[in-house]
Amino acid sequence: MEAFIDYNNIYNYINLVLQSLNIDKKTSESCARSLSQASLQGIDSHGIRLLPHYVESILEGRIFVKSDIKVNSVTPCIAKINGNHNFAYGSGMTAINKAIEMAEVYGVGIVSLYNSNHMGTLSHYALEVANKDMIGVVMTSTTPKMSTPNGKKAFFGTNPLCITAPMLSEEPFCFDAATTSFTGNKVKFFKNNNKLLPLGVAKDKNGKDTTDATLAYYLTGIGEYKGFGLAMAIDIFSSFLANMPFADEVSSMYDNPLSQKRYLGHFFMALNIKPFTDVSVFKENLQNLSDKIRNSTKVDDSMPIYVPGDKEKQTKKQRLISGVPIDLTLQNQFFDIAKKLNISNHFLKIK
Repeated sequence: MEAFIDYNNIYNYINLVLQSLNIDKKTSESCARSLSQASLQGIDSHGIRLLPHYVESILEGRIFVKSDIKVNSVTPCIAKINGNHNFAYGSGMTAINKAIEMAEVYGVGIVSLYNSNHMGTLSHYALEVANKDMIGVVMTSTTPKMSTPNGKKAFFGTNPLCITAPMLSEEPFCFDAATTSFTGNKVKFFKNNNKLLPLGVAKDKNGKDTTDATLAYYLTGIGEYKGFGLAMAIDIFSSFLANMPFADEVSSMYDNPLSQKRYLGHFFMALNIKPFTDVSVFKENLQNLSDKIRNSTKVDDSMPIYVPGDKEKQTKKQRLISGVPIDLTLQNQFFDIAKKLNISNHFLKIK
């Protein structure tokens, strides 16, 4: 049975869980904010449902609780960061803040993060850039799950890309999307909730389309070769520059033992708008374009026209009132975590 929990309560619960595992305060707050915000925005595949996996990854040793994050400035506007298998929510924020810092002085800041692990929604990091009146770009390699056109072997994962930019009178523009029609976590969400997948988002072991989440083995790239090509390009930015395993060598998030490190690479960029144009003009132009698109002639007047990020903003408004949805399986997992770690579960009050 699905229930609803207040956003602040779920944020506080996640923060409490992670700090009880000796995750430092800044990192635990970053993760708690990312997971609860993702669920608040309707990105349930990358929201609070990931907490049990992270807890086990910490307990089993995949994620180091405390290790040095080493920043190496290669040039005034390029840096490489060794995440040293620390929680990516901490090393990722170190990376994006370093990119912002360099961009404020030199116009652009580019950071390659290596020896990392799952980083959640890319918008969590890229929005930090947009909130500084800059353009943010974040990419990452992921578990190989994408169907190779006419092939029976997966070489690339969902390999998402996020681009953010500031707007005049609303939260920033945010395009955050996988290069597959569905993410692996979203398929798991459908599987756990006994839902049929839409046709065309997944294939079985034989490369045939399936709507059965239990049979889904490959994910379908957006536009087939176009999504495949984009995923390969993102691997170049994320894995190649970080000198991390790439393509079919990228480790699995779920199938490998949780005692094994992941060795993921991520790419971060902050681009300062000021050297190009007046920031206020940029923000006004992007705002006007978005409004123009939304107000353009509709095929079906009962349906809105969205620009990237609109659905998430809309869902966020709704869920701030109704609460964050949590199914019975996840409720029980959360209560089990509280019991296992001997912490209070009073935050898990159903609205």
